[in-house]
Amino acid sequence: MPLRATFSAALVDLKRALKARDWSLIGAQVATIYGSTRTTQDIDLSVFLDPKHWPELVQDLLDAGFITRIPDALEFAERTRVLLLQHQASEVDIDLVLAGPGLETLFLGRKVTVPVFDLAVPVLCVEDLIASKVFAGRPRDLDDLRAVLRRTPFIAQNVVETLRLLESALDRSDLVSCFHALQDDLGLRRGKSNHASDDSR
Repeated sequence: MPLRATFSAALVDLKRALKARDWSLIGAQVATIYGSTRTTQDIDLSVFLDPKHWPELVQDLLDAGFITRIPDALEFAERTRVLLLQHQASEVDIDLVLAGPGLETLFLGRKVTVPVFDLAVPVLCVEDLIASKVFAGRPRDLDDLRAVLRRTPFIAQNVVETLRLLESALDRSDLVSCFHALQDDLGLRRGKSNHASDDSR
């Protein structure tokens, strides 16, 4: 099955299973929407749901054509807040993050709906995707980030405010400076590009 058809089939069944629940795509798939050229073989998403309803969610996913990738997947999710799934028809792996209160729910509250393979799908807004990639900080995340910063307009001050929240929550002080360094490397601060606001100085 071609990659587009593979992901499209998995997304159709995800939307069917998730119904009216509060959810959003996150991770590399969203980076691709915003300009990254890196290919990915799985789908990451975040769902906010009271833990007492997690078993019902799992059953809806099973009924929609998904299987769990490990034994005792719900028990694992209760410990880690990650539900490991696979879409049976396409064999696409799904990492479903069970969002908790705080920044994860803040991100969900700011999600936007965009066309993905001809489907209307909720995804992280670009500023929250940028902040999450700065926080992750792996080489592949920084590569994604550079591509997104070059290709997609964003409001820099919104990114900075989110990074400051992360710094405060995690007792870190390096995230805003990392973001600014990336902006400087790409010439995106102090009015050098109309892609980004320079309010973050």
